[in-house]
Amino acid sequence: MVLRKLHGLDQLVAGSRQAPERMFAAIVRLAQGRLDKLDDAMRLANEDWRDLLVAAGFANGDWPARLTAWLDAPPQDR
Repeated sequence: MVLRKLHGLDQLVAGSRQAPERMFAAIVRLAQGRLDKLDDAMRLANEDWRDLLVAAGFANGDWPARLTAWLDAPPQDR
């Protein structure tokens, strides 16, 4: 279900010209494992994908390192 929802944003992601992993990771990060927050993050992406990246901490050029650090963090710190 989560993947289906994320791929519902494929056109938005393509239009943003951002890496899909950046956009999808931002949504997943903001969702914090909750479906209601997933929907909130997706609404934010539809409103302004740049705000999504800022909220997730992936707005700057160092986003790959920040994504890696987030993924490598212990689950309780995500």
